[in-house]
Amino acid sequence: MRDVRCRGALGRAPRPAGLLLLGLVAAGVAAGACSSSPAPSKISAVDPFVGTGGAGFRVGSVNPGPTLPWGMAKPGPDTSSGGGDSLPFYHCAGYYSEDTILFGFSHTHLHGVGAIDGGNILLQPTLGMSAAKTTAIGYQSTFSKATEEAAVGYYAVTLDDTGIRAELTATNDTGVHRYTCPAGAADPVVLVDAARVLGGELLSGHVDVDVAAGEVTGSVTSTAGFSGRYGGLPMHFVARFAPAFSSHGVWNEGAITEGGTSQDGLTLGAWVGFGALADPVEVQVAISYIDLDQARANLAADRSPDFEATRAAAEAAWEQALSVIDVEATTEEDRAIFYSALYHVMQMPTLFTESDGRYMGFDRQPHEASGFRYHTDFSLWDTYRTFHPLVTLVMPEKERDFVISLVKMSEQGGAFPRWPAGIGDSGSMVGSPATIVIADSHLKGITSGYDVETAYAGMRAAATGPLDPDPGYGDRPGIADYLTYGYLPADLHGGSVSVTEEYTYADFALAQLARALGKTDDADRFAQQSLLHRNLWNPETRFFQGRDADGTFVTDFNAVEWQDPYVEGDAWHYRFFPPHDLAGIIELMGGVDALLTELQAFFDKASSQTMNPAIPNPYYWHSNEPCIHAPYLFAMAGEPARTQEWVRWAMATNYALSPDGLPGNDDAGTMSAWYVLSAIGIYPIAGQDLYVIGSPTMRRATLNLPGGVFEIRAPQTSAENLYVQSAKLNGAPQATPFLRHADIASGGTLELTMGPAASEWGKGAIAP
Repeated sequence: MRDVRCRGALGRAPRPAGLLLLGLVAAGVAAGACSSSPAPSKISAVDPFVGTGGAGFRVGSVNPGPTLPWGMAKPGPDTSSGGGDSLPFYHCAGYYSEDTILFGFSHTHLHGVGAIDGGNILLQPTLGMSAAKTTAIGYQSTFSKATEEAAVGYYAVTLDDTGIRAELTATNDTGVHRYTCPAGAADPVVLVDAARVLGGELLSGHVDVDVAAGEVTGSVTSTAGFSGRYGGLPMHFVARFAPAFSSHGVWNEGAITEGGTSQDGLTLGAWVGFGALADPVEVQVAISYIDLDQARANLAADRSPDFEATRAAAEAAWEQALSVIDVEATTEEDRAIFYSALYHVMQMPTLFTESDGRYMGFDRQPHEASGFRYHTDFSLWDTYRTFHPLVTLVMPEKERDFVISLVKMSEQGGAFPRWPAGIGDSGSMVGSPATIVIADSHLKGITSGYDVETAYAGMRAAATGPLDPDPGYGDRPGIADYLTYGYLPADLHGGSVSVTEEYTYADFALAQLARALGKTDDADRFAQQSLLHRNLWNPETRFFQGRDADGTFVTDFNAVEWQDPYVEGDAWHYRFFPPHDLAGIIELMGGVDALLTELQAFFDKASSQTMNPAIPNPYYWHSNEPCIHAPYLFAMAGEPARTQEWVRWAMATNYALSPDGLPGNDDAGTMSAWYVLSAIGIYPIAGQDLYVIGSPTMRRATLNLPGGVFEIRAPQTSAENLYVQSAKLNGAPQATPFLRHADIASGGTLELTMGPAASEWGKGAIAP
């Protein structure tokens, strides 16, 4: 059942029409495609509640709070079902759609990842102050879903306990709050819980109250929740209130000091009161990871006249950002799912460049971001597959920022990270995904702003042996054994199959980059390394299987269990990976027909499983990354019609306009990027310049690329007309379901004739 709270496509929070128009004009949005009526805005199609719910492995881990594209400040509601932070996995982003208890509004959240983190600097409006309100249990409030609203650049809810209406909007570095009390409310107060951390604890903290300036300021250092994400890195904040407050105080360890202006501690906070108040309270909370002066500078740079002006600016920024792709959908619901997905794509990585152009680097020193904008929080093991190729295609300048940021991390920290977060590598997940991202981007023309030879040298060093000196992160664990044995032995390394496959995929991408740079010997070497996963193929079980150092395959093998040789998956999930070695998989399977038979069984078994979100599907499982490319393998192996069938099935099964409308954790936009790409009808194979044509659900998709407009037309597409009958590229017949990056990046037109029956189009063509 669709949640009626969805405000993106079917309704939205009321606001003055003039401000919305101002935002659209500021973004340079055209009045419309036809003379009779203006084209609907893209932001009106976005539903921020998509992905905020789900159960088990289908929890989306999305916070519906406002942010700017890639914004550092992500203010939003932190909620619970009762009794503290219940069910942590359901609250990785602080919010869960089924909750009815609200702690307040914090300013940092990760988007769609399965690790609890953020939640720093929480504000909560209330009536009156007491010692009981120094804890989350004391200041929490119930709320009704009927009062909750979310739209691009806006979130609002009414607190049951006090009747206060809370509204949020944001700039890049600042969360902006507006609290409206019910008529006659006595002693309105805003609490600032400086000790709040999702999944972590405070190491040190300090707050000050400046009555004359109308501010609460402070600095806090926490362990953070996700692998020490920002552990040891101070966060500085300035919260500026209007109108002037009439009372104030601080607290620590449950003891309050009325009239106090300064406090150190580990469970500390401050509050300000407003006495008899008729007007709403507005609060602007700027954050900085450099120092308190920089937080003030961020506040000054981002400061708008009032809440509504800030909201209008956020809407304008998002309308412009989402305009990289214009779509004509078959239904309004499909359009809403599409733009909600594109909106989620632009939540992470986090823009870490502050208002003066500086950022805090991996060496824990401030640096100037000259000629680019530095970002952090890259879920690379996930995002290299769909997110980065999508951004490379439609937002190459943004991908350039990402690549340069990764290069700066390697320069300042000693190696390319696997899952960079804050000012260090979290160490999460496996493989060498930064290599794939950088190689993929460079092969597609993103070559400026960094020394590719230096970057290549760093990636090469990690691929040829242990790094010296050892940076303590980001290298390839077990690389010596990988090179010695030709695989990672299962008796020496956990996740041996998955890591071996990830290493060979990275070696393939590195080989492509080496060849592009004229390094023929290296290209040949890494091309050979990219085939090492074949050493783990067991011809008896016909799966990639764990193998010990003595060459024997691991016993007690079960293809549908999450066993040690596999990372976040089973043998079926890794059976058709990595995608760069299609020829090898065909050979190991015993030919194209054998591969297609096994691939069909993979999907038939998956589609026949009873949906149980608590149990991962042991066959095709769209909730995790290792096999999300698998529907496109049919086309790569000469059967595009079956790709068209299973892509449509995956879209219909896993995406919807509802809180459970994602297949699971969005993984920093990875799953949303998969949808965007599939909906427009093309899918990239990362690490090379190849795209596979699928089955678009959009009648028309216009990619507004720097090199020219590329349009994908499929006017007959529908739920029934899912099969491509014929294709033309720039007016010429397109015989195969494959495109190169150059076919798209400079502009042009792909015309697809769609129909209700499988056709012979593209059949038998094997991916180059």
